[in-house]
Amino acid sequence: MLPSLIAALALQAMPAAPMPDHGSDDRAGQACLGRSQALIEHMAHGRFDLAHQTFSPKLAKAVSVQKLTQNWQGVEKTAGGYRDVGQAKLSTEHREPMVTTTVAFAREPIAVSVVCNGAGQVEGIYFRPG
Repeated sequence: MLPSLIAALALQAMPAAPMPDHGSDDRAGQACLGRSQALIEHMAHGRFDLAHQTFSPKLAKAVSVQKLTQNWQGVEKTAGGYRDVGQAKLSTEHREPMVTTTVAFAREPIAVSVVCNGAGQVEGIYFRPG
């Protein structure tokens, strides 16, 4: 089974209602898109300290650099070595924006979902077969 970095801080409180269409929501979504891409690139290249800096204070407290490193290495152990980042898809169906990116590994693709807060900080990161 794929190891998961569970940061329940993000998805637990997300309501099912769609977000209103406001310019600030678009900015938050675009910020999350950029933050998600940076996070994945940092992890893929072993820069876990920089990846950790994308976290919100709550997530940073809950998930150490060491734990983040272990989870990414667990993904690579299961899916094979990192190959490439695919296209990212932004979802604003919930209160907080979420970006899901398919990441190519040697044996199988992995969907990496990143949830951000209104400040564009990472509130949750989830790995699942892609």
